Amino acid sequence: MAYLETLHVKAFSEADESWLDFVLMCREQGGVPHNYDVVIGPTADDDTMLCLKAYWDGLYGRVGSADAKRILLNNLEPENLGVQYYVGKQEVADRLIKEIRPIDWR
Repeated sequence: MAYLETLHVKAFSEADESWLDFVLMCREQGGVPHNYDVVIGPTADDDTMLCLKAYWDGLYGRVGSADAKRILLNNLEPENLGVQYYVGKQEVADRLIKEIRPIDWR
């Protein structure tokens, strides 16, 4: 069995409400409020944080409401977000790097 198959992985294919709820939870609670070894999904960078602050300040409507989340997602321009990979532990990163197979580009 490949090492990756043994990991607890959360993958978001798009910046949707599920992704947004996960990002909000992580930013609100701070630290690492989940037990995933690897999280893959749209980038939640510093620009995202500006939009999140506006959301938490109530500028998009009542915090937690579907309308406020819809406006927040639209303002994040999800079609322009890159993909980021979170690896939670050094030993996971080390093992994943060891699993990479060399590629002969010739």
